[in-house]
Amino acid sequence: MKPNIFQYATKELSQDAFIAWLLDWANPGNLIHDKDLHHCALDFVQMLLGTEGKQQQLIIQSVAVELQWKKIDVTAEIVTTEGRYLLVIEDKIHSAEHSEQLTNYQKIAADRCQTTGCELRCVYLKTGNESSNTLKNVRAKGFRIVSRKQIIGMLSEHTNVQNHILQDYKSRLELIEKTFREFEDKQIGIQHWHPSDWVGLFTMLDENEAIIRWHYVANPAGGFQNALLNWHGWRGVCVYAQLEEEKLCYKISFNPEDAEVDLEALDLDKIQDTWQSVLLKNAQKSTDASIQAIRRPNRYVHKGTWRTVAIVDRQNWLGKDGELVDVQQVINNLNAHKKFIKDCLKSESFNV
Repeated sequence: MKPNIFQYATKELSQDAFIAWLLDWANPGNLIHDKDLHHCALDFVQMLLGTEGKQQQLIIQSVAVELQWKKIDVTAEIVTTEGRYLLVIEDKIHSAEHSEQLTNYQKIAADRCQTTGCELRCVYLKTGNESSNTLKNVRAKGFRIVSRKQIIGMLSEHTNVQNHILQDYKSRLELIEKTFREFEDKQIGIQHWHPSDWVGLFTMLDENEAIIRWHYVANPAGGFQNALLNWHGWRGVCVYAQLEEEKLCYKISFNPEDAEVDLEALDLDKIQDTWQSVLLKNAQKSTDASIQAIRRPNRYVHKGTWRTVAIVDRQNWLGKDGELVDVQQVINNLNAHKKFIKDCLKSESFNV
């Protein structure tokens, strides 16, 4: 494989530099240096501004790029024949928003626009994978999402660009995209699944609304990728199902922040055992093979904030060993488990 600078320059600061570099190429004076790269940069600006769907492209007169202005990753003041824009870009690879940074950045930029007369455009540029649940919160704060797939698609329209920096960046994004889809060609239970495989699967499930959200859970054992299927209140606490990589776990939350009652007044162990009993009894009555496979964990304990009360082994929701993942069948299985919990909550036997 040909050496690629972005194989080594993997941090967000390196991506900031690439974004700033490509934005700068949209300046009219750079047309004489590389016409094809300049036209690619113009499309990049249009995509970031959200004006790429217009019949007539913006005529860009100047682009002034700044890095880390007021701690914002990339800022660009863009002058066009139709007006001035202040483009604010929060660049993320694998990390997510923290500490209300987007709200703060938007306010700072809006204040600048009051002075300069620019129209504010805020972009959350994401080249890794992130749960749609957290991206929904990003949109609610006034940021457009520009994804890895969108960038690859835009760059792929400029096959005539010979610039090695741009080619290397596109190749790096394509490799990331390929990595998150490698699980599709791996035999279940035979070929080792890396964290990126679980992220790839959970992203696909997320896109098909089979899960609510997914994220990484850190713990002393090394952590794992986690996907939440549902969340229901019962007797003042919450019951739910989640994927802890290859295990489908039925859980109960005794987190005070989730509870609607004073937990100290409850017999938590009894509530836990009752929920388990209802799950196991109703699973035996089911005609669905994946539901019938719900079982008691090998290690069942009465301690912890988020307790596992029942599990489903990998072969009974993901697929049998040696098979390839059938994503639609996985979605069907997970939907069956979500419906099962709802049915349990409505059943008379739940009132024991």
